[in-house]
This record gives sequence, C-alpha cells and structure tokens, in this order.
Amino acid sequence: MTAEEFLRQIKTYDTLIDCKCAELQSLYDLVTRITSTTDKEVVQTSGANDKVGMTVAKIVDLQNEINEVVDEYVDIKRHCISVIEMLRDRPLRYSILHMHFVQYKGYTEIAAETNYSYKWIMDEKKAALRQVERIINSPGSFVREG
Repeated sequence: MTAEEFLRQIKTYDTLIDCKCAELQSLYDLVTRITSTTDKEVVQTSGANDKVGMTVAKIVDLQNEINEVVDEYVDIKRHCISVIEMLRDRPLRYSILHMHFVQYKGYTEIAAETNYSYKWIMDEKKAALRQVERIINSPGSFVREG
C-alpha cells in the first residue's frame, strides 16, 4: 500500500458513510410516504404486504451497518493521524498532510494558507509521503489493507 492509498482511506470511509446516510434518508422518506391500511375490515395477508414493517427493518439494518462503518472509520482515521503526527519534527510536512488528507483542503489552498509557493508545497508533500511510506512499510507497522 502506498502512503497516498493509506491516507486516502479517511476520505474513502467518509464518502462511504455519506452514501449510507443518504440511503438511510431515502428509506426514511419512503417509510413516511407508505400508508398502512386503515379499513375496518381487515383481511389476512402475507407478511410481504407489510411495507412499513419491511422498510423499518431495512432502516434498522442500515443503521447497524452505518454504526459498524463509523467505528471502522474512527479507527482508521485515528491510525492515519497517528502516522501523520510522526512528522511533527517537520511542521510543514505535517501540516500539508493533515490539511489535505484530514481536512480535505486542496494544495493551492494549503499554499495560500501557509504562505509557501505551490511548487514548494508539492515538493514537501512528496517528501512527506515518502516518510509516511517508510513508516507504514517498516517492520512491525500495523497497516490495515482497505
């Protein structure tokens, strides 16, 4: 796994959670549009016709799935940040990686905020990624394959 792949896991999980939450919202919307039978005469039907109940079950399953993904996300984000923090002795490199991979800022924005040229930021980013790669590929390093 490259350093960039390792650090991009944060965004990957973040996007996955956003998609699952959008899915959940559409199920909530669906369940509020489904009407249940209110006729006084009740006819026995199979359970498949209980659209509200089936949709609520799907909502519960999806909520559990989201909770599991959020737990994984928190662990991976914490691990990625701990690796970035190993670059604290090089504050600019630390800032570049943190701002880009954790805060999702573009390199042009990082250059403007740090008052360094874009080229300098890109050179430092490359050096920082090489350092991260050495860290994650060192013996005994715990890196989860995404």
